Amino acid sequence: MPSENPAAARSRADLFSARSISQLTFLAAGSAFFLTSIAVTRRSIARMRLSAMPKFYHPNNRIAGNPLSISAASASAPTSTSAAATAAEAANVQGGLVAVQALGLATLNVFSFALFAVGGARYALDVSTMEDLRAFAKRTMNGPSGERNEEAERELEEWAANGLIKLGKWPEGKEARKKDEKEDR
Repeated sequence: MPSENPAAARSRADLFSARSISQLTFLAAGSAFFLTSIAVTRRSIARMRLSAMPKFYHPNNRIAGNPLSISAASASAPTSTSAAATAAEAANVQGGLVAVQALGLATLNVFSFALFAVGGARYALDVSTMEDLRAFAKRTMNGPSGERNEEAERELEEWAANGLIKLGKWPEGKEARKKDEKEDR
């Protein structure tokens, strides 16, 4: 029986660790939510398209997808309004509802994609808790040594302050304080 590679055994064990399962669960939940939102959106679009198509034996004085007819709407309308205005009102009966539904579907799709992306980023960056995220951010900002470069930070701060002063966005009292701090150094 051939011996198994220890690195392969370790990677398989890492895949089924509690940390990895937590990350994969978030990714799987995000992808399931994203797929569900896509299915709901496609179903809604299909229903809207189907309701917009006129029936085969649909009278030409009725608007497709709207139970109100132009002739019935114009009969109940006062005589001062024109038939064109009445037709526009009958066609726009569900306009606000369609807009609210589209906004809801767009919001659902954006949030589901965000959940999916966060799950993927958690797994790709090997971040499971907030402490892991803080450690990752510190490693990214301070470099692998973990030490802050005070000189580089001071230089960046001066560069940003000079840019704000040139643009006239720097508050008046801070200019004097900045000059005093430079003189103290």
